[in-house]
Amino acid sequence: MAAQETTQSADAKDARIKELTEENALLFEQLHVVQEELEKYYHKLKDCEQRKGSGADAGGSVVVIPPQAGEALAENLKLRALVAQQQAALQVEGTNSLAARLGRMLITGVSSAGSFIALPVRLRRMWKALDQTVPPAALGGRSFQKVLDAHAAGGAEAVEKLLDSVFLSPVMRANAYTALARQIMLTDARQTAELARLAWETDPQPYRLKWLIFRLYDAGDALNAEALLDMLPAGSSLSDSEERQAARLRQEAKQERARQARETMKASQNEAGQLRATMTKLKQAAEESKKQQEAATAQLNKERSERKQELTQRDKRIAELQKAADQARQEAARAREAQAALQGRMDAQKKESDALALRTALMLKNMLTQFEPDTAVLSRVMRIVMGTASGK
Repeated sequence: MAAQETTQSADAKDARIKELTEENALLFEQLHVVQEELEKYYHKLKDCEQRKGSGADAGGSVVVIPPQAGEALAENLKLRALVAQQQAALQVEGTNSLAARLGRMLITGVSSAGSFIALPVRLRRMWKALDQTVPPAALGGRSFQKVLDAHAAGGAEAVEKLLDSVFLSPVMRANAYTALARQIMLTDARQTAELARLAWETDPQPYRLKWLIFRLYDAGDALNAEALLDMLPAGSSLSDSEERQAARLRQEAKQERARQARETMKASQNEAGQLRATMTKLKQAAEESKKQQEAATAQLNKERSERKQELTQRDKRIAELQKAADQARQEAARAREAQAALQGRMDAQKKESDALALRTALMLKNMLTQFEPDTAVLSRVMRIVMGTASGK
C-alpha cells in the first residue's frame, strides 16, 4: 500500500514538474514579447528625442513616455517575479519531493555493498517516519513546545540543530516550521514568511504553498505572493475570506508594480536627462577642443612660416657670403698673379741695373786706364761703381 501510494505520489510530482516546466517556458516566451515591446518603446522615445532637436537645453527638455510603456514594464515585473518563483518551485520539487528523496536513497544504496545491505533499514526508517502522525517527544509533542523553546533560547540556528538531532519525515519537519511560524505570526511577519517558505520547501504541498502566499502578503511582499498565487494547482480551493484577501493581494501587487514602473521610468527619464547633459558638455568640450586645436594649428603654421622665412634669409645670406668669398679668392689670386708679375719685373730691372752698372764700370775703367790714373783712386772709383751696381 505504501509503495503504491509512493508511486502515485511520484507520478503526481512528475506531472506537476512537467506542468511547471511548460508554464515556465510559456512565461519566458511572454517575457520575451514584453522585452521586445519595451525595446520598441525605447526606440520610439529615442526618435522623439532626436526630432525635438539635439540643440535643446538638456535641463529644460521633458521626455514623454507613452502609457503603454508603463503597462508593459509592470507586466514585465509580474512575469519576472513569476519566473523566479517557478524556478524556485522546480528546484524544490526536484530536491525535496518524495520521489526525489527515494531516488537519492536508491542511488546511494547501490553505490557500495555496505550501502546496499543498509538500504532496507533506511527504507524502513523512511516508511516509519512517513507513517508517523504524532510529533516525537524530543520536539515537545503535538505543541512542538521544545521547538518553540529552542527558538526562544537560540533562534533559528538552535531550531535547526534540534530538528537535525531527530530522524523526521519532511511532513513532520514542515509541521515544526509551521508551528513555530504560528507562534511568532503576530510579532514578526517577515520571519513568519521565511518559516512558511521553509515548510513549503521541505514538504512542497499545495496547502503549504497557499499558507506561504498569505504570509508573504502579511510581510508586505505582494509581488512574490501574487506570483505564487498564480502557481497554485488548478482546483485549489479558497475560502471566502481567502478569496477577499487574494483580491486585495492582487490589487496591492498591481499598485506596487505600477509604482515600481513609475519609479523605473522616472529613473530612466533622469538618466536620459543626465545623458543629454553629459552629451551637451561633451559636445561643448569637443567644440572648445576643436577651437584650441585650430588655434594651435594656426600658431604652428605661423611659426613654420616664420621659420621658413628665417631659413630662406639664412640661405640667401649664406649664398651672398659664398659669393663674396669666391670674389675674395679671385681677388687674392689676381693679387698673387700681379705680385708675381711685379716680382718678375723687379728681377728683370735688377738684372738690367746690374748689367748697366757692370758696363758703366768697364767703361770707366777703360777711360781711367787711358789716362793712367792713380791706382788707389781707380780702385776707389771701381768700388763705388760696383757698390752702386750691387745696391749698396
